[in-house]
Amino acid sequence: MERKALKNETKARSPQVFRPTEPEDLLWKVPTLIERYIRGTILSEDYQESIEYLIAARILIKLLSGLGEVKISVKFKPR
Repeated sequence: MERKALKNETKARSPQVFRPTEPEDLLWKVPTLIERYIRGTILSEDYQESIEYLIAARILIKLLSGLGEVKISVKFKPR
């Protein structure tokens, strides 16, 4: 199969898959993902699910720590 045909088939099968065009595009999404995963850890009522969120956040933090110093702050909003 030609390369173009393979590319078209990939788009047809999974049109919603995120494919960054530049590595920087993905790098900008990492802090947002970390926040989402930590929020999922705190809000999850299922122990196993909260552990999975925590592990995912830790992996992304390790990814960022390879690029330099990483500082994370947590702010809680009163209910």
